[in-house]
Amino acid sequence: MKKLHSFQHYFKLLLSTYKLFFKAAPIIATFVALLAPIQAIASVVAINAGQNVINEVTAHKQFWTSIGIWIIATALTQLLPPLATSTQGILTDKLTGFINVSLMKKSKDLQSLSIFDNNAYFDDLQLLKEGASWRPVNLIVFGVAIIQSALTLIFMLSLLAKYNLWIALLLLLVMYLRA
Repeated sequence: MKKLHSFQHYFKLLLSTYKLFFKAAPIIATFVALLAPIQAIASVVAINAGQNVINEVTAHKQFWTSIGIWIIATALTQLLPPLATSTQGILTDKLTGFINVSLMKKSKDLQSLSIFDNNAYFDDLQLLKEGASWRPVNLIVFGVAIIQSALTLIFMLSLLAKYNLWIALLLLLVMYLRA
């Protein structure tokens, strides 16, 4: 029960953090959010198209459409990761600037500078300021990686289930038991 409560708390914090991404740079954040499923789908399409090419060649059918799809999907699987990484970097810079500007705006509300005499407050402020440069990177990179991996897993298992449902279910069960 405690693990579930901890997970729910973490998930709420994560959602509120991702809201900050969209507040800091809505267009770039949307682009980053869209790239993860596209990357996951591209790898599955490449595998499926490759299988279709093999099936069509062995059946002596026309296979040029499948080869075209395979080439495009394979190119996307190679081109999208660097694009996603650079876009995530831009989003991180925008978010870091947004957080720093927000801290500066918040400091205008202070009635006096005596609050900086409080060591605990000053330490928290320094920790927040230093963390603003690297924590967003971790949230963006790891969060997007988790989403992309989960989507890839779901799509790959559904592709496998098309051939043999029992193997897909057993694979899912093994992954669950190992976790």
